[in-house]
Amino acid sequence: MQAGVSHNMLKWIQNYLSQKTGKRRESRQAIFKDGVPQGGVLSPTLYLVFMNSIQNIIKHVKAALYADDLALICCEDSCGTAQVRLQECLTLLEQWTDDWAMTVNAAETTYSIFSLSTKIPNLRLRINNSLLEK
Repeated sequence: MQAGVSHNMLKWIQNYLSQKTGKRRESRQAIFKDGVPQGGVLSPTLYLVFMNSIQNIIKHVKAALYADDLALICCEDSCGTAQVRLQECLTLLEQWTDDWAMTVNAAETTYSIFSLSTKIPNLRLRINNSLLEK
């Protein structure tokens, strides 16, 4: 990932992230190997730098990030073209999340259509083999 971070700062961040401990539900101390420390002062910034890389994989669709939510925005003359472009994007997003050992919660993923047309079809958009709800 490129974020304009110096080598020394990158090493410091790597050390910061490798020293994470916390308590699990069982109240036992544990070492966490993935993610950022919950409640850590750097955690929101590191998360946003990491998530910003999503915009490098998305083509023909605009992406808007807010906290841990992602909105994909596609403006096309036809719903068919929009469906193709969005599905391509969802497939790339699925691959990106697999590469980074993350998952998209398909149960909390929906789509909306805004159109001047009176006939609005249901799109067949999928992520992680789950059909998204309108």
